[in-house]
Amino acid sequence: MFYDAFDTVTQVIAYCDSEEEFNRQMDALHADLLEYHRLYDIYNDYDGITNIKTINDNAGLAPVTVDDKILGMLELAQTMYDTTGGKLNIAMGSGSAQSPFSSAPVLKSVRCILPAPLLVAEHPNQPHNVSAPVD
Repeated sequence: MFYDAFDTVTQVIAYCDSEEEFNRQMDALHADLLEYHRLYDIYNDYDGITNIKTINDNAGLAPVTVDDKILGMLELAQTMYDTTGGKLNIAMGSGSAQSPFSSAPVLKSVRCILPAPLLVAEHPNQPHNVSAPVD
């Protein structure tokens, strides 16, 4: 379990050939989560990292060169906004009374075998269900 990324608890269940492989996968996953946490953080600055806070601090003042991962996230967010007719809107914020997902069920668990690219698929009981393909 990780407690230090995105201000939430992350629990992972993974099936590996050995404990060493599991530990290697979890170390890599944790490093990735911390990298994205720092990039997408809107509250804190980090030495040598241009993140969302940096972008917001410089809005209207100066251009900012950003990591490709931030641009990719923004492009995906725009695509998902268009695909869902505006129901998935990263500008809404979490828990907003105006958010169309404020009453959506919470995804209790995701089962996947790592590594696997994420796919977005519609689910009848949830606005969007994120799952990973299992070979």
